[in-house]
Amino acid sequence: GSGDYFLKCISAIAAVSLPSLTHLTGFDVNEIRVKKLVETINEPMQLPPSMKNVQLWIGSMLEKPFLDKLWASMNVDDLDAVACIEVIEHLPSIEDATKGTVNVLTSLQPRIGIFTTPNYEANLALAVAAKDGPAKNLKKMKFREADHKFEFTRNEFLSWINTVQSSVKAACPGVEYTFKTFEVGDLSKYSEGKTCGGASQGVMFTRS
Repeated sequence: GSGDYFLKCISAIAAVSLPSLTHLTGFDVNEIRVKKLVETINEPMQLPPSMKNVQLWIGSMLEKPFLDKLWASMNVDDLDAVACIEVIEHLPSIEDATKGTVNVLTSLQPRIGIFTTPNYEANLALAVAAKDGPAKNLKKMKFREADHKFEFTRNEFLSWINTVQSSVKAACPGVEYTFKTFEVGDLSKYSEGKTCGGASQGVMFTRS
C-alpha cells in the first residue's frame, strides 16, 4: 500500500545523504492511487545521485506470482527493507493479512520487514485525544476507519506475529525471521490511568 507513505519516503531520501540506497519500489492494489503517485514522482525531485531506480506497481501482497515478478524486476542481489504501514487491517480478513505478510517475507525475503497496524486497545484514548465526544464503551466501539476489516489488541497482534513467523518457516524452510515489536504514539495522558499502549503497533522482522 503505497499512498502518501511512498511520497514521504522520497522526501526523506531527498533530505539526507544515503549513498547506499539505490532502489525504491512501491505497489498498491488501487490503480487510481498508483497513477496519481506516478504523476507526482514524475515532477522534478531532488533525489540523491545514487538513486538509480524508482518504481511503482499495481498489485497485491495477496498475489505471490506478482511479488515474484516484482522481485525479478528489481535486478538486485538482496533487499534491505520492506515497509508495510497501516495496510494489513484493510485486507479482507486476518487470514489474508497472514497470507500477504508471509508472501512478502518469502518472495521478497528482505533483511528487515516492518509492518504496522492500529492498536484496538488505544481507540478509546484516541477518541478522547481527538475530542470526538463522550467516550464509548470500548467493546462497543467501531474500528478506527470504516474500511478496517479488523483491528488487533496487543495480545492478538503478538499471536498473529507468531503465526506469521511459523508460517514463513513452513512455506520456505530456508528462510527464518526473528522479530521485535514496538509502539507508535504515546496516549497515556488520555487513557484515564489505564495502560492502553500506543496508537499504532508494529513489528520488525529481521532475517536470520
